Amino acid sequence: MIRVFYGPKGTGKTRAMVDAANDLSARSKGDIVYVHNSDELIYHLKQKIRFTNADDYPVHNIQSMLGFICGILSQNFDIEAVFIDSLSYIVKTDLNEMAILLGELERVADANGIDLYISLSGEAKELPEQINKHIAKDFQGSC
Repeated sequence: MIRVFYGPKGTGKTRAMVDAANDLSARSKGDIVYVHNSDELIYHLKQKIRFTNADDYPVHNIQSMLGFICGILSQNFDIEAVFIDSLSYIVKTDLNEMAILLGELERVADANGIDLYISLSGEAKELPEQINKHIAKDFQGSC
């Protein structure tokens, strides 16, 4: 399952992602990984959550992001969920390329039985269906 938190900058996507990760960690038997593009959230996440700063690695396009996530999953079979916060800032590309990445990530998530939570920044105009079908409908900042 992929759940996308989508909306313009400043609509609370990161807060919603942190809250969802912390809530899941309280009831999860598996491991949770949180990927962000800075260290600013490390103290907002429960200690059980494995935090990774994507800026510490050469992750700048959709292929390297896919490889990065596959590498994380290949090293730990106990991962239950991966949160990728600020994906628009980690992988700087257009929404059509981002839709391709989400399709590949969905395939990997399904094959490994994990849930992916992703935040993307942007406006509602011309949102590709591959992204739109994963929008978290209960997130008020999403389109």
